[in-house]
Amino acid sequence: MGFFSRFFSRTKHDTRPIQEIKQEAAIKYHPELIDELKEDHQALFGLYGEMIEMINQGKYSDLGPRLHDFKLALEGHLLIENIKFYVYVENKLSDDPMNLEFIKDVRKEMNSIARIVIKFTKKYEHVVFTEELKRSFVKELNGIGAVLTKRVEMEESRLYTLYTP
Repeated sequence: MGFFSRFFSRTKHDTRPIQEIKQEAAIKYHPELIDELKEDHQALFGLYGEMIEMINQGKYSDLGPRLHDFKLALEGHLLIENIKFYVYVENKLSDDPMNLEFIKDVRKEMNSIARIVIKFTKKYEHVVFTEELKRSFVKELNGIGAVLTKRVEMEESRLYTLYTP
């Protein structure tokens, strides 16, 4: 029975316990999710490495499309992470205030990092690189690389361990 037929065939007052209704509406566990998120991380590091290689070869004019790819890969990863990972884990650990607070803090921090990275990619995606812009780009890119490396290490070693059936 589809969603709409189930929805419209319900009685006016659903008598099931609220916890049962919440579980039905919750995001389901996906056993392959963590592997997919880790693959996303590797893809992001691959794109980052390509940008570093372009810089080393002096190919600044080729960076625009790679920055765009990096932004899209990050946005796609965060969308999946926000919908499938955070919603599931927050629901599952709703009775664990300590871990729930940790998850909410980590999610908020990642949203801040994402805003910075997106702003960075938009800033440099369509520029003509002068010597000054090259220096600022490399400095910012190195900073982003350091932050993302630290973040991925934390996610894969600590945060993702909270995702259990």
